[in-house]
Amino acid sequence: MKTPINISKITPPCLPKILQRPRLIDRLEKIKDKRLILILGQAAQGKSTLAASYFNTLETPTAWVNLSKEDSDPVNLFYSILHSIQHVLKDIDLSPVLAFPSVTMGARLEIPLYREWLNAIFDKISVPIKIALDGLDRLLPDASSFQLLQVLVEEVPGHIHLIMLSREEPPFEVQALKMKQEAYILTNDDLAFTQDVIKTFFRELRGMSFASTQLKRVHQFTEGWVGGLILLSETLDRLSEDSRGKYLLEGIPARFKGAVFQYFGEEILASQPGPIQNSLIKSSMFDIVEPGLIGDFLEMEDTEKVLHELASKNLFVHSNYDEKKGWLFRYHQLFRDFLQAKFRSEIGEEERGSLFLKAGSIHEQKGELEESVKYYLKARAYDKAATIIERIGMELVQMGRTAVLAQWLQILPEGLVQENPWLLFYLSMTRRYTATDQNIGSLELALTRFEKQEDVRGGILSLAFLIEATMIKGRDTIPIAYLLNKAEKLLKTLGPDIFVQEKAILLIQGGFGFILRGGNPRKGLWACENAYL
Repeated sequence: MKTPINISKITPPCLPKILQRPRLIDRLEKIKDKRLILILGQAAQGKSTLAASYFNTLETPTAWVNLSKEDSDPVNLFYSILHSIQHVLKDIDLSPVLAFPSVTMGARLEIPLYREWLNAIFDKISVPIKIALDGLDRLLPDASSFQLLQVLVEEVPGHIHLIMLSREEPPFEVQALKMKQEAYILTNDDLAFTQDVIKTFFRELRGMSFASTQLKRVHQFTEGWVGGLILLSETLDRLSEDSRGKYLLEGIPARFKGAVFQYFGEEILASQPGPIQNSLIKSSMFDIVEPGLIGDFLEMEDTEKVLHELASKNLFVHSNYDEKKGWLFRYHQLFRDFLQAKFRSEIGEEERGSLFLKAGSIHEQKGELEESVKYYLKARAYDKAATIIERIGMELVQMGRTAVLAQWLQILPEGLVQENPWLLFYLSMTRRYTATDQNIGSLELALTRFEKQEDVRGGILSLAFLIEATMIKGRDTIPIAYLLNKAEKLLKTLGPDIFVQEKAILLIQGGFGFILRGGNPRKGLWACENAYL
């Protein structure tokens, strides 16, 4: 398929030695025919491990998406779901469905549009499949993607079943499905370790045995939190066998939850050698940790070996294997939050800027331009970011990913955007149907700057969408006749094989202008016919 995606994005976490949860696996099996299974639990509560363990028991194809903030854009989320399904259903060609989120002429209501996208996928799938969406809580609270997920839950056919994982209940309708017995919710209480399970955890995975009074205290302060138990077991590993029981009775902080970051610092990070601490803190700036990239970035040897060791110890590091890139790693969200807090507090602003700049440069050299923009913006290297946005902005517009452009352009200094005609044009595309008055001014200014720079391609596009903005407004800020005449003159100066797509856009916009407002339907139809040709 086109638009390749990182394999870590669409594969479940690897499962080293873990405590099996037969009670929960059996429950999931009994409710396997539900339209939706929602697994809710606090950070590091074993949600992903449980779902991945269950998937390992199935013969049914199982797709997986590790959600991120970028999936708040429904186009990004659609592509993530599409790629995850294609990853497990290799005999089905889903590449034609990639075209569905492309830019369309005219405004569209979101719900019908999302229904069209998703049904395009469902129409291709005739075999049973399960789809897991891990990390709904990583989406922005007001993300449009929740509407896409609502449609997904409502429209999913009977042979496709959904499992969604989140720290909190998502902002779309679940209770109605639950009332109709089409959804089932596993809660934090279901996931939490009981005292008996804690006993098994220490005995089977850590080789430790404790009295019932000691286990009761552990359960009291951890409340069965899996992440807390892992942290605690790492501490106990460094104590003598004789002192462990006393520590459990006297040494656990009374407010365990409030001390989680302290545990990360004192019991996890501090137990690592200085160079590894430094690499963990600085590498937390990356969503996906590539050993080769991090090794060059931090000038560190044996990066992959170190990360494998951390992953094997369940120290909040997950690994996945990519056939092209090799082993890739990502930090558990809570652990990454902790490391990023250390990054902000312990590394000076100037050094942070230098690291972001270096990261942007590395990604640019590798051709990962979207990633490079992200780090250039963090480094406040706005000129570098603007140069990359100029290069890839039109591709994002054509893919319907204007939310990404809007986010970038909001960060850039306003003066830089106003001076750059391409940035002005992209800004107009991000608010194409929502800020007509502003767009008319932006597109007029962009057109003037394009003409001054003799940028014909930019001039064609800005004129085309200036006509559209004037049409949408319904009354002339700039006389529509003037714009249509300007478009005709411009088109006559262009050869037949120059800027073919851009000319088609100008013809179709001009055609609508002549038909609806220009008083010449015949000329409008002729323009539309030429646009088609």
